[in-house]
Amino acid sequence: MLGHRQHLHRHGQCGHLGDRELHREPADHLRADGHPGWHRNGIGCQCGWEDFLRQRVLVGTQLFVLAAQPVPVYASASVRLLTGADSVATARGVQQALANYLWPLPPGGPDGGGWPLGRTVAPDELLTQAGRVAGVLAADQLVLYAQTDSGWSPVANLPLRPWQVPALQGVGVSTDGSPPPAPAATAGSGPGGGGTLVPYVPAQC
Repeated sequence: MLGHRQHLHRHGQCGHLGDRELHREPADHLRADGHPGWHRNGIGCQCGWEDFLRQRVLVGTQLFVLAAQPVPVYASASVRLLTGADSVATARGVQQALANYLWPLPPGGPDGGGWPLGRTVAPDELLTQAGRVAGVLAADQLVLYAQTDSGWSPVANLPLRPWQVPALQGVGVSTDGSPPPAPAATAGSGPGGGGTLVPYVPAQC
C-alpha cells in the first residue's frame, strides 16, 4: 500500500497515487535510460506514469505440460544358471532387473535418473543387465519385441521419438538352455492396453 489515500483513476484522468502527487518534467529532462523523469510532491497527473508502465507489464506466458508417450515393448531372455541357483527366483530377478532398467523414473534408467526421453532401447544393454542378476552364470541371448497392428514383432532395437519412453509389458525368461520364449498373444493386450511392469523400489529410512 503506497499511502493512506489510495485513489482510483482512469486512463486520461488526473489523480495521484497515495499521498504523493506526480508530475512529468519537460521532454528535455528525460533521463538517458528513457525514464520519463518524475518529480514527487508536485502538481500534475499520473497519465504519463500509466503510459510508461503499460509498455512494461507482463501480460502472461502460455505453458503446455505434456506427458511422455509410452511405447509398449516386450523382452525375452535366455540365461544359464549357476550350480544350485533357484531357477524361479533367478527368473524373477531377471524380470525385475529389466523392469528397473527400462523404468522412466528414478531409480530406473542407465544412470539411475530414469530412462531418458527418446533414447533407443538396445537388446545388448538389456542382456548385460540380465547377466548381472544373482544366480546367472551367463546371459546368452535377448530378443526385443515391439507391438504392431498384427501383434508382437521381433526388432533389432527400438528407436524412440524425443517425447517417448519404453513401457515394458512383459519379460520372458528361459533358464534351461532353450531359446528365449516368444511373448504370449495376450501380453500387453488386456483392458486398458495391458499393464506395464513396475520395478520394486525398497523403502529407505
